[in-house]
Amino acid sequence: MSTPNKTAPDFGEPWQNELGDFEIYPSTGGDATAYAEGARTRDRVIACVNACAGMRDPAAEMQALRDAVKEARRAICDLRLHVSEDCDQSQANLALAKLKTLT
Repeated sequence: MSTPNKTAPDFGEPWQNELGDFEIYPSTGGDATAYAEGARTRDRVIACVNACAGMRDPAAEMQALRDAVKEARRAICDLRLHVSEDCDQSQANLALAKLKTLT
């Protein structure tokens, strides 16, 4: 989750939908901001917009996160090569498995 950024654009988050239709409205009210074909699409659009609230550049921040995850995975892999075989590496293996799904 992002820390609110004073210079981030304001899109009226959090968004919510009006039950019974497929128009997406900002929490501040007013006209529909987007239209979605179906409830799943609508809910995904709303979740994505709300998750990115406060980000100045969501695409850049998500790419930075992906890069950090890749670096962390490489670092854990490298560290495992230097650890004694007698050492319990189960935590490192669990962390690697979680990181692998994100890369």
